[in-house]
Amino acid sequence: MALSRYSATSRYRAQLRIVDDLLALEEALRSYRRRAKRLRAKEAAISPATESSDARLAARARARLSDLQSRSRAYEQCIQVLRYGRWLYRYIGDGIAWRSYRYGRRAIRALAAKQPVPFLSTRERGKPELRFLRAVRALGPRWFPLLHDITNCLRTGDVTIFKAGRFVCLVELKGNRAMILSDSTPSHRGRPSGRAGRQVRRTAQVLDFLETGDLGTLDAELAGGRALQTESPERHHFAALSAVIAAARRRGYAFRAPDPGIIYLAWRPPDENIDESIQRACAAQPDFFASPGTFRAITPRYEQNHPGLPVTAMQLPIRAMLDLLFGRIAVVCMVNFRQVEDYCHARGVPLHFDFQGQHKFRIMLRAEGLEAEVLEGIWNRLILEALDLDSFVGLALTLMHHLDLSDPAALEPTIRPLGAWVAGISPDASKSTREPT
Repeated sequence: MALSRYSATSRYRAQLRIVDDLLALEEALRSYRRRAKRLRAKEAAISPATESSDARLAARARARLSDLQSRSRAYEQCIQVLRYGRWLYRYIGDGIAWRSYRYGRRAIRALAAKQPVPFLSTRERGKPELRFLRAVRALGPRWFPLLHDITNCLRTGDVTIFKAGRFVCLVELKGNRAMILSDSTPSHRGRPSGRAGRQVRRTAQVLDFLETGDLGTLDAELAGGRALQTESPERHHFAALSAVIAAARRRGYAFRAPDPGIIYLAWRPPDENIDESIQRACAAQPDFFASPGTFRAITPRYEQNHPGLPVTAMQLPIRAMLDLLFGRIAVVCMVNFRQVEDYCHARGVPLHFDFQGQHKFRIMLRAEGLEAEVLEGIWNRLILEALDLDSFVGLALTLMHHLDLSDPAALEPTIRPLGAWVAGISPDASKSTREPT
């Protein structure tokens, strides 16, 4: 029987392959780092000879130093490529994680709210984790283990165990021992210390957040903030995104406008570039470009936005994913401010774009007795994750309903500009990964 591409068996086998390839990358990284270090040591040793009073000796030393520096730079470039490759493999793992968690953004966000941890450095150290994965899988086809170290987004615990697609527990592995992480507080006598103790405390915070939605349990800076629970469906323009990528692959350039105020623009580098593509779109859609807007690239964001929906979790054909992952096709989401405002106003959302100088704006919900800001989390879903406008409106309505209008402090706008990009400004300038709504 043919396996579904995203079945538990397929996702389990993909994990084992990713682990194997990541370990090979780690071995190559260690080798290149050792070689680069030896070359830098030789550079330091020969550098004084370049100042020799003997002109011939100094000239030979400078030539030798130049050769060493060139080779050292080549190794450093290889190291950067391998580091990106390691991140990209784990970006594929992010897609596995999102599907395994059934696109549960709240759970993934909670597990992502931590500094990244290093990957398994040697095959020997990775054996206990692989043995544990195989042991869980051997319990039966309904059991599925998800290894966190193959992802960028899961940073608490080592393994998530699912049964029949449902979350069972988080597990912390230490050598050949496995500790189930839960929100129960260990007894004083058995309280773990060190890394294990930190993991237990962190897991308690994560489980408390999943139950209460209190962002302060994850980050003290977000104290008082609440994660929103919404019953409105979350739909995406993945069909339009797939179509525009396929068309650009054939013709070099394409665009689709699935919603008022939204255009997906795609082109095939190096045959086309963004300036030429925008000019052609402007000629075809003059009304869209008659008033201000902004745009952002839909692309893997290296070491950024790790809690966000990755390209590898989008419902796209594999070929379209690969086009985006390797830059064979470039795609931007373009937003017309006035048209989006009009669409939201017609559906009861008093949304306004407030400009804060040439390069910044804030998205406000403003009506009588109401003033609040829509921050990056919801906005990024629209412009980076191909969310459709009706779903964006649903999220904004949920935000309005959750505001405690009896509390004057809840009406105070958060003075925090998005740092977004009006048309003509580079869409790659964002460094924000926070989602404090």
